[in-house]
Amino acid sequence: MAKITDDTLALRFKYGIHTVFLSVDPLTPFSTISEDLLDVLRECYPDGLTVSVLASDRTQVPVKGEEYRVFYALPKNPKDLSYGWKPLNINGSQTPASLKLKDNAALAFQIQTSEMMEEEPFFEVAIPTQDEEDAQAGTETVVVLCLPLEKWVCHFTHLHMSGSTTLARLRLALLLLLPLSAVLTTYLYLYPVIGGCAFPLPQNDSDSGNGSRDGADQAAFLSTARQHLPAAPTAAGRLAPFRLLALGDPQLEGDTSIPNAHGDSFPHLVRAMEHAMFRSSGLSLRGRIQQTLHDLVDFWFEDVPNTACSVRKRIDLVGNDFYLAHIYRTMRWWARPTHVAVLGDLLGSQWVADDEFEKRAHRYWHRVVRGGRRVSDSLALYPADEYALSGYLGGFVSKNETSETNGTNGTNESETDDWSDRIINVAGNHDIGYAGDITEERLGRFERAFGKANYELRFELPLAALSGNASEHDLFDRETNPWSNRLVPELRIVNLNDMNLDTPALSAAIQDQTYGFINAVINTASAVEFRGHFTVVLTHVPLYKPAGTCVDEPYFAFGPDDDGGLLAEQNQLSADASRGFLEGIFGMHGDPGAPAGGRGRVGVILNGHDHEGCDTFHYVNQSQGPVWEAVRWDAATNKTIVGRAGFPGVREITVRSMMGDYGGNAGLLSAWFDEAAWEWRFDFATCALGRQHLWWVVHVLDVLVLAAVLVYGLARLVETAILQTPADFANTSSTPTAKMTVSSAKKFVAAGTAKQRPSKAAT
Repeated sequence: MAKITDDTLALRFKYGIHTVFLSVDPLTPFSTISEDLLDVLRECYPDGLTVSVLASDRTQVPVKGEEYRVFYALPKNPKDLSYGWKPLNINGSQTPASLKLKDNAALAFQIQTSEMMEEEPFFEVAIPTQDEEDAQAGTETVVVLCLPLEKWVCHFTHLHMSGSTTLARLRLALLLLLPLSAVLTTYLYLYPVIGGCAFPLPQNDSDSGNGSRDGADQAAFLSTARQHLPAAPTAAGRLAPFRLLALGDPQLEGDTSIPNAHGDSFPHLVRAMEHAMFRSSGLSLRGRIQQTLHDLVDFWFEDVPNTACSVRKRIDLVGNDFYLAHIYRTMRWWARPTHVAVLGDLLGSQWVADDEFEKRAHRYWHRVVRGGRRVSDSLALYPADEYALSGYLGGFVSKNETSETNGTNGTNESETDDWSDRIINVAGNHDIGYAGDITEERLGRFERAFGKANYELRFELPLAALSGNASEHDLFDRETNPWSNRLVPELRIVNLNDMNLDTPALSAAIQDQTYGFINAVINTASAVEFRGHFTVVLTHVPLYKPAGTCVDEPYFAFGPDDDGGLLAEQNQLSADASRGFLEGIFGMHGDPGAPAGGRGRVGVILNGHDHEGCDTFHYVNQSQGPVWEAVRWDAATNKTIVGRAGFPGVREITVRSMMGDYGGNAGLLSAWFDEAAWEWRFDFATCALGRQHLWWVVHVLDVLVLAAVLVYGLARLVETAILQTPADFANTSSTPTAKMTVSSAKKFVAAGTAKQRPSKAAT
């Protein structure tokens, strides 16, 4: 074979599934070309040639010295080899130049040994149909440069790849996994949209707060969706001016849930090595061997499981943080609340050390509610007769608001918008402890990290937000209109630490502070005869309810008597403490002769603690004396107790936990003002993401699909790059042998055998 020059021809010799490239001098006789061809075949195909990937029979290449004859054929149509082959009558002296062969010409060949000399030659070249090519797309092309540097040859052979490593199976996996991944990811990131979640819309007086929406859910969803349109000038007008996103019991865990959080991963293995290497003292040889074996056993049955559990738990903690963050972020994006509250148990244990408490608080602010802000002490006010408003509802701007307060540069935003990223944090038992656990230190660190435990916020709904019929002249004024019972519409949020309302308490001073706060709330509330004010009480432990009303039944546990028998645990407040809520904060009374007929103040109670959630109505039947009762909200509405004369009451909503084991729930409380009755109305809805496993499955699946796409794309890029002309291989190869693997999707593969006259359909 001559050295490669500019005149050298690259000829493709084809047999079955094989294609062999040879560089030849145009004047080289075919007898020499045949010898070179057989040399290549002997070297590269010691096991023989095959006509099909699936064929078991192989055509052996004649050994040196054996008599043979090589027949050649040209394609009838050089642009489409499926038209068949035209045999060439070649004697040994003919050359490519004499046959007028061009560069990159294709020739089919057949080798006949002595026992086949009398047979008519036929030419087998594998040319698959499109379907066959797709079916065999899992094959690969092996490109081998296997001759000395001054010569070159490359052959393409297609080897069937098994397992999931083939491109065909990878492509099939992607065809299955990509749609699944897309569907699950779409649901995860748009679950409030798909679930039709929305804050309830303002309703008529007859429908307000009674759970009968009559198609209002769909209207609320559409109204929420319109907020996300580029231009929706009327969408905000239909929304309730107060929309509270209520989240219950995230309970961030930490080192207390990690087995080896404060120790070595493999302590028994370390001790075993110390014993084995005589680094420990005080042991005899027998004792040393015995202790080493014990430690090795403990290594396998204690250290390894504990370390595996610790690694899994650390990963789980990170995933749980992002799961909770996903609920907060997605609900806040879609529903667009005006306020956000977390109803206690922000953390998972009140017993943690200060450094662990700080770590969990950092995770809470920088991961779970990232972008949220603590309610500053200057805004968390103590109740007073003369008070400053915390803001305005309905999108109105405070007169005193400046760019300094809202963080903008000369542009005033509404106080409501300013409150949408402030988190109202309620103290829970896992944050500061029960009454028997609360200390100044635990309460202090909570308030430093999350805000005060007791405070109030007041938001006014300006008359300008109402219809034109509302006038200041209709409002109560001690001098000009003393007969009116109408006040400027106002919504009061009371964040109350009810963890130490019951006794015995560890700290009487802290308990006195809580009761002093409650008395201040009562003394600064508007008289029950007036209308226009609405009270939202945020607590952690629910009010007392008889067993069977909710999942959690009344339960109290106390510490040892020698420690004072302090309150160690409770599911609900005591009946007496609950009555203080109802008769004190809300001013309700069982005596119809009480002021305003004992109907009290309008409001709602939101809390957590009972992870299953509950929705109840507390009321007193004035015809039967001052005995407080509690029933499920649905039962109260069905019995038409709600709003009936002689049955003053208040709704208590225990928001189901946002933890993954409870479905990742969020509460949506809407409150709006009814001008006709001059009272506030409200409604409540829930939205659940689903268990935390969904979050894990989606993200693991997305990572796998992304990796598969990258691998598949890289393989196709390599395939494209590898499919060069033979001259390119000749000019770029610098080693005698090189091997590259690419997909055979763009090459002729062994999906069928074309003999003399293959049909046109085989293309």
